[in-house]
Amino acid sequence: MVVESSLLLTFLAGVTLVLAVAHTLGAVADRLGLAPVVGELLTGLVLGPSILGFAAPNVTAIVVPIPDLLTALGSLVLLLVLAGTEIDGQTVRRYVRPTIALATGASVVPFLSGFALGWVLPARFLVTPEQRLPFALFLATALSISAVPVAVRVLIDLDAMDRPVGQLTLTVAVVIDAAGWVALTIVADIAREGRMEPFGVGRTLVVLAVFVAVAVVLGPRIIETLFGVTAYVRSPVLTGFSIVVVVGLGMAGARSHSDWKPFSARSSRASS
Repeated sequence: MVVESSLLLTFLAGVTLVLAVAHTLGAVADRLGLAPVVGELLTGLVLGPSILGFAAPNVTAIVVPIPDLLTALGSLVLLLVLAGTEIDGQTVRRYVRPTIALATGASVVPFLSGFALGWVLPARFLVTPEQRLPFALFLATALSISAVPVAVRVLIDLDAMDRPVGQLTLTVAVVIDAAGWVALTIVADIAREGRMEPFGVGRTLVVLAVFVAVAVVLGPRIIETLFGVTAYVRSPVLTGFSIVVVVGLGMAGARSHSDWKPFSARSSRASS
């Protein structure tokens, strides 16, 4: 497959600019006594329409449009793969009750607050005032979901990933995100069709349960076998790192593919 030189140049320039600004702002935040991730998160503000887009929109249009798939790969998949390599199963099992309690408090309180805000917000701030319930539910769900990649990055900066507090924080964030995606499926059904589809929600729960069960039961055995193969082969290409990356990308692809089917099916039903 041949890639046009102009597109390749734009892509490489955009990636270079984003990485350079992110590392620079991260270093500045670290010198100020803040977590480097604080400065790195400001990269989108600096390179987006608020600052660079306002001062030099032509530059932003040329070098900044990073594909969404690349953003998802860097900010979601790779950070989550890194987090998965640091999770201690024994520590997670030891703190099951605190995990459930923290996840409940950290999701229920912002959910109720977001729903209340969406319910009492003046109608002039709503695009479609007659759909206040879906709007309030969506706002509540958005506020109750945690940012797992950001949590991973903060724990890495604090060197707390291997500590019990880091394991507990990461596990709680993953549980909240899983519940948030299920809630988002329900909210999407209500916004689109005015009611919840039990079949779609049930399918999502079943797929999620099967995915987690396979990952927990078969995952360690598969990884241990693959690591044994790398130790036996002793190839400079086939290493433990390559195994982790390949398995992580494969699991991410399988999970996203399972999520795509319900939405595509709903779209086909809506169009028909």
